[in-house]
Amino acid sequence: MSPRALRHYERPGLIAVARDRAGRRTCDAAAMRRVVLLARMRTSGAPIAGLRRCVELVDAGSAPWPNVSTCS
Repeated sequence: MSPRALRHYERPGLIAVARDRAGRRTCDAAAMRRVVLLARMRTSGAPIAGLRRCVELVDAGSAPWPNVSTCS
């Protein structure tokens, strides 16, 4: 995924990606699963507000639909 695409999700606080000493993003498996989930939701037409709500639900341990908790 391009840095621009990652910034698209970082700016509104949908993902938090760590950086190494050189300032490059370092994504663990959980962060990448979240990025994939968000990208798929965005492709389906979900607005950023909907993505934010989904992230809030997943973070709170309440999946918005079956199996989404595995994408957090």
